[in-house]
Amino acid sequence: MIPHPPAVDFARKFFVPELKAAGFEVYLWNIGPLMDLDLSVETNVECMHYARITSLSGLRANISQVDASTTVFVPQITRSGRSFSVYFILGLAKVKTAFFGRGYLPFISQPRKDGRFFLNKLRQARNFGLLLRFVWEGVLSRLLPVVKVYDLAFTAGRIAERLHANDAATLAPIHHFDIDQMRSDTAPAEVQDRYAVFLDDYLPFHPDFNIGNIGHIEAAPYYKALNAYFSWAEQTMGLRVIIAAHPKAQYASNPFGGREIIFGKTQRLVRDATLVFAHGSTAISFAVMYEKPLCLLVSEAIRTVHFPEYNQMLKTVELLGCPLQDIEHDRAPEALAASVAHDKYREFYREFLSNTDDPRTSAEIVVAGIAALSAR
Repeated sequence: MIPHPPAVDFARKFFVPELKAAGFEVYLWNIGPLMDLDLSVETNVECMHYARITSLSGLRANISQVDASTTVFVPQITRSGRSFSVYFILGLAKVKTAFFGRGYLPFISQPRKDGRFFLNKLRQARNFGLLLRFVWEGVLSRLLPVVKVYDLAFTAGRIAERLHANDAATLAPIHHFDIDQMRSDTAPAEVQDRYAVFLDDYLPFHPDFNIGNIGHIEAAPYYKALNAYFSWAEQTMGLRVIIAAHPKAQYASNPFGGREIIFGKTQRLVRDATLVFAHGSTAISFAVMYEKPLCLLVSEAIRTVHFPEYNQMLKTVELLGCPLQDIEHDRAPEALAASVAHDKYREFYREFLSNTDDPRTSAEIVVAGIAALSAR
């Protein structure tokens, strides 16, 4: 159960082929319309029975048509006021539930000390009614663990174990999906010469920012400042910057000053890079796993429009000991020669990526966990 049409790699990230190979039928329900989070474009999903559910009565009807004794529901939706009705219905139906607690990111717990927190909330709310909605959803989200506790939560990292300690009956440690991808990769280098790689966030055009009044930064000044910084960095380091394109990026023309853009090879590009540039990309996990020098990049527009990502960058700098550079103003050569704080990287790995030494793959852990829960 997801709040939007599935991404292209959805089946892989949720182990659909492995579950089907183990004899499970997999049904995918897009319940986004129930929470005002649905996107208009549907995605063709192979190897799954796909349905778009547009009403709570439709959700109840779909639940009533399955065998609850052998079915495991995976409501992969954030516990919030918007999802309260969904969890309430699952609780009344007394169905078995599992949740994937992966991909949690560093975040400063008290961002209100920065005035941008209030500006960001006011900009998103835009009117008093929506501001009240933020408050009401916060109250409802506190009640959700009482309404429905997960029977099983797959947790990647210590942070996931803490977050789900009180809302799941059983925790099953797994790895962040990037770890499984890293372990299975034996391909040769994508680029032969020395280079730095930029983890593209597709910030000016990312389609997910159309959800929830997040907004976009202006493309022209962003790319102008970014390219100017890369030109200085290339001249200073004596090597080129390659762009690891965001999976959702669609570039009609090259906005990176003619620099090489490579799609679908982010993990490999980070593996063989001399230095990694990023904003708040989740692909930072690759830099941590391969223990690569990391330099985070920010601008005034990012601080203002994408405050949560800026907040995440501040915490990442604190945890990893990596430099943070303003692409409009900073030109510090020492940021390009950053070293790796190995102890901090390993601590980050345990906190956010994996806190288990289980030799099995995540797929093997998940299939075994779902099978056991289904048979209960």
